[in-house]
Amino acid sequence: MDNGCGAAMFKRNVSRRQLVLLFFWTVVYLPTAGCGGLQQAELSGEVTYDGTPVESGFMRFFPVQGTPGDGASANIEDGKYSLAADDGLVAGAYRVSIMASRETGRKIKVPEPTPDAPSHVMETFQYLPEKFNSRTELQVTLKPGSNKEDFALSSK
Repeated sequence: MDNGCGAAMFKRNVSRRQLVLLFFWTVVYLPTAGCGGLQQAELSGEVTYDGTPVESGFMRFFPVQGTPGDGASANIEDGKYSLAADDGLVAGAYRVSIMASRETGRKIKVPEPTPDAPSHVMETFQYLPEKFNSRTELQVTLKPGSNKEDFALSSK
């Protein structure tokens, strides 16, 4: 004899199952959807300017031509840079911006020094031409896995 409670219980159980499936779908599946085809890329290499290693600088990789993601950045130290697979690069094409600065030899006053910071610092200037940074012409295409790309920049 069914007093209607069985039907209500079945409906409630179906709703719970649906909620569990919906939860699984949104928490487990959706964050990985679309990522299955993305293949991470590692990148390392050297950066020289007029044949001399760039002592200290900064690189930014901007995705182009439909490459997904936000790109990545790397510091240049003693002419070398490196990005691990988990730093955000995936296989695809990137526009590359490289910046490096040198000290001028002059000390300049810090506009708002803090008590524990110096009141003067060494002045620096960006010495790489715009064609390597703000108006970059550099591009690189990465394959899945390990990549090596050297950038031999020239003032000419």
